[in-house]
Amino acid sequence: MSFLTIRDGSNEFLITSGDNQVSRLREDGENVRTFGGAADFIQSGGITPDGKVVLSGSQDGVLRVWNGTNGEVIQSFGPPKTDSSNKLAATSYQ
Repeated sequence: MSFLTIRDGSNEFLITSGDNQVSRLREDGENVRTFGGAADFIQSGGITPDGKVVLSGSQDGVLRVWNGTNGEVIQSFGPPKTDSSNKLAATSYQ
């Protein structure tokens, strides 16, 4: 298991075990939803208190924002890049 995040005020939590997916589980171990699609090992994650948004950060440098209800990716952010003046430039892609 890479990480465990407990959703405040609920009996749910997120885990990943190196399979490039995040699983949202109930306290009894029942899988509520699996969030897949990462190209590399997922190192971190989080969930909003209402469960509507799930975040994951993977070893490939991509941050994914998921719809916590239907499992679809809302937005993905690639690793920061620098522009010609060596300032960080945000990169967003889906």
